Amino acid sequence: ISRGAQGIVYRARQPNTNRNIAIKRLAAGRFATSAMRARFTREIETAASLTHPHIVRVYGTEIVGDQPVLAMEWINGQPLDRWALGKPAPQRSLEEILSLFANVCDAVHYAHQRGVIHRDLKPSNILVDSNDQPHVLDFGLAKLIDEDDSGAVHLTRTRDFVGTPAYASPEQVRGDSRTIDVRSDVYALGVLLHQMLTGRLPYPDDRNLAELLQAIKAYDPPAPSLADSRLNREIDAIVLKALAKEQERRYASVDGLAADVRR
Repeated sequence: ISRGAQGIVYRARQPNTNRNIAIKRLAAGRFATSAMRARFTREIETAASLTHPHIVRVYGTEIVGDQPVLAMEWINGQPLDRWALGKPAPQRSLEEILSLFANVCDAVHYAHQRGVIHRDLKPSNILVDSNDQPHVLDFGLAKLIDEDDSGAVHLTRTRDFVGTPAYASPEQVRGDSRTIDVRSDVYALGVLLHQMLTGRLPYPDDRNLAELLQAIKAYDPPAPSLADSRLNREIDAIVLKALAKEQERRYASVDGLAADVRR
């Protein structure tokens, strides 16, 4: 059902429970290096340590064909951006979007409280189920707070870049892992909120990679209200604060961002 830089995800049926689950294995399979296996093991341990209603549950691991496999909760849902745009249903209301986004923030803040920075928040890593409940998944690029991972193996990166370019913060784009903290996830959430509200990314990803990365580092993003007349200056202020270039100008925590959204 999904393929990323590190893993492949399948839909499966668990024989002993007869329930649908998602299983993830390394994309390299038997050709995976010891470093790839170590990162996958780290992802498994990280995901298994998080228990929250808006984070995909981990059921456990198995060895299949001499390869480690991660078994997870199956979410029959759609990516966050498709949900917000109402595809195939009508576009969501402003209240619906803000309410669901606040729940996403709660899940990310929960992970932060347990020392985990996601680093790859994007629509495909947040699925919304048929009850309009979000589920954050894929902690494959997560960073543990207070851990120096400058020597770690990153499979989704350009040189020292880690993440997905369109949702990456300026400090991620610069490639200095030592400066990445919870405010990097705040930035990614700001990109997501901008996209949910307007249907557009702050910096379009249809340009070449060099131009996109330069825009993230150097240019101020447009206010959401320029793209949608439903939006006001208060929403502009929230989104632009989350998207500030300088980390100290952003929300100090995801909890602070969620509080303003709820207000």
